[in-house]
Amino acid sequence: MNILLGINAAGAVRVSEILPLLLPYRLEGDLVEKAWGISLHQQKTARLFKDDVTAQKSAYRGFTHEHEGHGLLAQTTLSEEQAAPAYADIAPFARELGGRVWTFTHDSDLSSLDQHEVIGFRPIGTSAAERAFCLLLDTARDYLCENGDIPDPQKMLHRLARETSQISASGHFNYMLSNGDYLFVHSHTQLDILMAEDDAEQRDICVVASQQMTDDDFWSCLLPHSLTMIRNGKIIGQVRTENPADTTMQKNHAASLRQFQKNRLAAIAERQEQCAGDGHLYECS
Repeated sequence: MNILLGINAAGAVRVSEILPLLLPYRLEGDLVEKAWGISLHQQKTARLFKDDVTAQKSAYRGFTHEHEGHGLLAQTTLSEEQAAPAYADIAPFARELGGRVWTFTHDSDLSSLDQHEVIGFRPIGTSAAERAFCLLLDTARDYLCENGDIPDPQKMLHRLARETSQISASGHFNYMLSNGDYLFVHSHTQLDILMAEDDAEQRDICVVASQQMTDDDFWSCLLPHSLTMIRNGKIIGQVRTENPADTTMQKNHAASLRQFQKNRLAAIAERQEQCAGDGHLYECS
């Protein structure tokens, strides 16, 4: 499974503000941390950081947290497999479309999508999720102006929802798709969302995650099989998708998230004790 975190804001967000949410987790049982990735959108481009995790390399090691941007996607991959994924299969994935960089992260378990023809974009790795990303970009391209703007966001949202429904017929498919300006979030099972107004920075912020990442009481859930469009830290559109996750898929996903949350809270408690009030949990070794 993959743990997802997405941020869309009306103003710049510093990575140092959210990096504590991406602490390495104390894992128990069969799931082991295998890879991580971050895409940070800055105007029309994006910084991309990703790597595998081994005994010699902890997650986010050496990551420079002074960068800032208007949109961010992050993913931590947890797996029972012994080997780390190939670098080409580590998300976020990125492509240029309409003169902007689009990025994509996912928590999915899709069967082969070879029956879905890709046209303008091709996968680099072997994952079905990257092929799904290419299919979504092929769809989005028809709704962009020459300069990359989206003249009718609602029309694009509904068309992406139809493409998403076709893809999710092949399996579990939570994803986040961003060009730095817009963030599209598909909640196939359930994702959590936090809407906040930062008066000090005079900005609205929207945080979407696999599960509530803070003790804040204002988190809510994005209902299953829905596609949500976010801009400037606010939800501006939401539609239902077809092919909802079946009961077994939802139960398995919920059980994995409960274990993740338990381990995450234990890891935070341990690191707080180690740091002894340092205030920068991610800087402690």
